[in-house]
Amino acid sequence: MHVRHLFRCSGFLAALAICAALISPAAAQRVRLPRAKAPLTLLGFEAPDAADAWTGMQRHIVARPVSEGKSALSILYPKWDGKGDQYLPATIAWADGRGYSTRDWSHYAIATFDLWADGETPLDVTLELRNGPDQSPFTKELVVKPGRKNTFALPLGDAAEAVDLSDIRSVTFYGIRPKRDTTVTLDNFRLLPGQKPPLAAFDLIYPNYRDTIQPSASSVKAGAAISTEEYGIDPAGLTMTLTASSGKASRSAQARASASRAAVSVPVSGLPAGPITVVARVVSRNSGRILAAKRWVLHKQTKAEAASVKVTIDGRNNLVVSGKPFFPIGWYGNANLDQLEEIAGSPFNTILPYGVNPRSKAYVKRYLDLMQAHGMKMIYCMNDIYPTATYLDKSGWEGISGNDNIADAVVRTFRNHPAVLAWYLNDERPKELVPRLEAYYQRVRRNDPNHPCFIVIYQMPEVKYFAATTDIMGVDRYPVPSDPVTEVSNEMHVAQAAVKDHKPVWAVIQAFGWYQYDAAFPDRGRIPTEAELTAGRAPTYDEQRCMTYLALARGAKGLLYYCYYDMRVLPQYPEMWAGLKKIASEVKALSPILLEAEVLSPVTCAPADAGIETRLFDLDGQRYLMAVNGRNAPCKATFGLPHVPNGKVSVMFEGRFAMDVAGAKLTDSFKPYEAHVYDLGRPER
Repeated sequence: MHVRHLFRCSGFLAALAICAALISPAAAQRVRLPRAKAPLTLLGFEAPDAADAWTGMQRHIVARPVSEGKSALSILYPKWDGKGDQYLPATIAWADGRGYSTRDWSHYAIATFDLWADGETPLDVTLELRNGPDQSPFTKELVVKPGRKNTFALPLGDAAEAVDLSDIRSVTFYGIRPKRDTTVTLDNFRLLPGQKPPLAAFDLIYPNYRDTIQPSASSVKAGAAISTEEYGIDPAGLTMTLTASSGKASRSAQARASASRAAVSVPVSGLPAGPITVVARVVSRNSGRILAAKRWVLHKQTKAEAASVKVTIDGRNNLVVSGKPFFPIGWYGNANLDQLEEIAGSPFNTILPYGVNPRSKAYVKRYLDLMQAHGMKMIYCMNDIYPTATYLDKSGWEGISGNDNIADAVVRTFRNHPAVLAWYLNDERPKELVPRLEAYYQRVRRNDPNHPCFIVIYQMPEVKYFAATTDIMGVDRYPVPSDPVTEVSNEMHVAQAAVKDHKPVWAVIQAFGWYQYDAAFPDRGRIPTEAELTAGRAPTYDEQRCMTYLALARGAKGLLYYCYYDMRVLPQYPEMWAGLKKIASEVKALSPILLEAEVLSPVTCAPADAGIETRLFDLDGQRYLMAVNGRNAPCKATFGLPHVPNGKVSVMFEGRFAMDVAGAKLTDSFKPYEAHVYDLGRPER
């Protein structure tokens, strides 16, 4: 259940509940700044009038509890009545220094502060940092446990994904739906300097899946992010070497480092199957001294081993099922057989059903058998038995208790069923659980080497922490109607950066209305009011097709729609279902291109601010251009093509030809949210 998205149900700014991950121009252009030398107390509340600069909730200075000094700030969040605003703000603004001591946080690495809550019930609080009233914020959800000091440490690198740290104009603490009048005390808001970055941060580029070198692979590749500013080293004097060895056989390669990056490939085709040790080093060319190093132990498969794997991930980040590339087009749903039958026979090929594990083993077997009979695949949902989950504490599973024991038993029971595609381990968990989730992933991976693991994270600045907890990264952004649909593009960008393009990224596309998640009205199938349609309608066909193509244009290797059981009870269900089947038919037709084509250099687009997202493919010499208008406005754009078409340029799925083609330029019109796929033919030889 996407519980955290429930925050979007009020009329409050939509960016609060789904942590905004828009990449700001400032973030894109940011350069590394010198680290601060000492901590800075931003808010200490020692002055008698320290509460006066705040707005919003009732607040005053108190003598206890305090972190240090003699006073702190007390904020009263009144009980939510179920009808008014669920988000209760207490805000302090920069105000030329009157609010707090500096708006430039860019020299610091961590913001830390202490919170207390009275009573016996935890309070959900959201911290918001904002550059200005009309700019996207960074938000972080916190749970304040009563009767104790809660010390929170926020890595400012997370915030830098969304806001410009050199210009923090306001800080807000929102109380979320208090169950009773709750007093929260805040003290000791400080900025802390960061640690010196490593000279070289290594990453393994290939193999990209479970340290396994496939028999067809010719080389292993590793890279390193280089940071020499604080070491007094000229990056031009550095070399990166990569050595792969198996027994007495060894291969080496090297390349010069740039000011920020180095990458080296070393051939392994001549090395025998089995364990291969790979060592990367950054070396000073002047002295020959090794300045940084990293070691991996990989496994090179035999052809027989590779053939025995049921589902794997290839070097292009494609899912491979029984030796063939597979593009999942699926739904989040439930484990009801009737809904499975409804989806079967459509262009969709995958279902991720919630609520599987509370069912009996016999029922799940029946469900999987039915999926197999329909030629469909199931992503097996295990996010109800992650390490700290409590869903099965009372019931257990088939006489087994304890999440670890249940997870072991579930995987071992169903790992050989041909309908299983992957294991779903994590649905939007917080980064504080990452160490336990990594252990959970390793447990599932040991129990089943034949199927990958999949997670979904919506907290964009935190995605980078989860890279080691999964084989496939999923992101879910549900922007309609409050936010631009281009948030789908932004989330894809952030997720791909988080996994360094070494793992597949799948997109989850909105197929529900936010009004369905109003806590005061639990009937999701009710006829919405005009106000609900304004604040929380479901996406239109054009918006859903646009979000789908935005994800594909950013390189999504799989698509899921959230969610079938919500969409099924919408008043417009028949039209919406028909439209989504049409979209899925297009994606299915494009699957060979999405899976097997080479992605070429981006095309030029004029005007430059047209807002068109493009992706250019070459499949066995045949070229295709995908172009998506992510704006709710018509436009005309001209694309610079990689070659002069030697015939008519057909527009796929539209039954027409592009009429305005002159030399290597193609001009076409776009309706709001419209996407076109052009068959550009083959270049003349």
